Amino acid sequence: MKYVQLTLPDIEENKADLAQLIARYEQLNNDIFIYAVCLRNQATFIGTVALVKNELGEDEIGYRLLPSVWGSGYGKEVVGALIDYCRAKGFTKLVACVAVLNRASLSIIKHHGFYFEYTFESDLNLQEHKYSLAL
Repeated sequence: MKYVQLTLPDIEENKADLAQLIARYEQLNNDIFIYAVCLRNQATFIGTVALVKNELGEDEIGYRLLPSVWGSGYGKEVVGALIDYCRAKGFTKLVACVAVLNRASLSIIKHHGFYFEYTFESDLNLQEHKYSLAL
């Protein structure tokens, strides 16, 4: 989470955030979709994957996995599955913004053929790279 937000929310903040996200799914023009990631054939939650319209109207992907599964290959699998899903739905381009210090995510994005566009400073004062993938 150090590459996502400055402070970790407490349980009440998480509950409120979840309620707002769920409510968005009922809106006609919802532009943010967050899905739970579970181990195949199990109900074991290991993280989330997101598909959102960013401020430029681009389709941006993101993911967060629990530290207990880092280095297991699930990140590559999750991103690959999301790319396949977007292709099947007719998306033409995806973007991903990754903190320069987040070497694991940089590796995943590059593994899937995303190409570097530019570097920028995030709201957390971190250097990030923006990547794109033509579908």
